[in-house]
Amino acid sequence: MTTVLLALVMGAVLGGGCMALFAARRIGEEGVRQFERGIEQGRWLNELATTRRVTDAERERRVAALA
Repeated sequence: MTTVLLALVMGAVLGGGCMALFAARRIGEEGVRQFERGIEQGRWLNELATTRRVTDAERERRVAALA
C-alpha cells in the first residue's frame, strides 16, 4: 500500500516537473517569436533610437544580426 502511494506521489512530482519544463520552453519560444515580429514591424527600433541614441550603423548591424 505504501509503495503504491509513494509511486503515485513520485509520478505526480515527475509529471508536474516535466509539464513545467515543457511550458517554460514554449513560453521562451513564444517570447522570441514576439520579439522577432516586433523587430520586423519596427516597433522596438524607434524606442532604442530615442532612449539610447543608437546610430544608423548600429541599428543596421543589430537588425542584420537578428535576421
